Amino acid sequence: ISGMALKKGAREIYEMIQRLGGMFRYITNKRGDLVFVWEEVQHLQNYLYIQKVRFGENITIDLFVDEQVKDAIIPLLSLQPIIENSFKHGFESQIEKGILKIEIQKVFDEIEIMIEDNGMGMSEEVLLQVRNKLSTDSYIYNRSIGLKNVDTRIKLYFGHEYGVEILSQKSKFTKVLIRLPFQEGSEFKK
Repeated sequence: ISGMALKKGAREIYEMIQRLGGMFRYITNKRGDLVFVWEEVQHLQNYLYIQKVRFGENITIDLFVDEQVKDAIIPLLSLQPIIENSFKHGFESQIEKGILKIEIQKVFDEIEIMIEDNGMGMSEEVLLQVRNKLSTDSYIYNRSIGLKNVDTRIKLYFGHEYGVEILSQKSKFTKVLIRLPFQEGSEFKK
């Protein structure tokens, strides 16, 4: 398909297919649940490219990745499902220009990931419901890979002191904070 698109001069379609193919390979070729941060970010960049084409000038994406964390480990698919929530719940019906900020950095002996959007936000009631779902130990199967899934896997691998925290204000913003221990891939394999 991408070859046909290139032949017909549809460069944008070619690039979209290449990015989508990269996402499929990332999801299907992994042999374990832990990956390097740089791999997760590369997958995320493919996803963000597709969303940027979809939203065009109506979205600004600011991605910062601290060089110190690129070889650290993170559970597979920890970023994209959360960022997908920004597009699905935050920007989908928004009229003003969307701004998505993603920062991944080392803070002392931890990795802190901040994902913030200026989307629709949540009421206090909805935010409380989301926080309650995150704080329960029981896991309810859901077809999507959402906040609870990411939080559960982080706690499983690194302990209950790590995980996902969410802040939001209706019609203003949603901010998701993820905390992990800083462990480089070589340390983990010992």
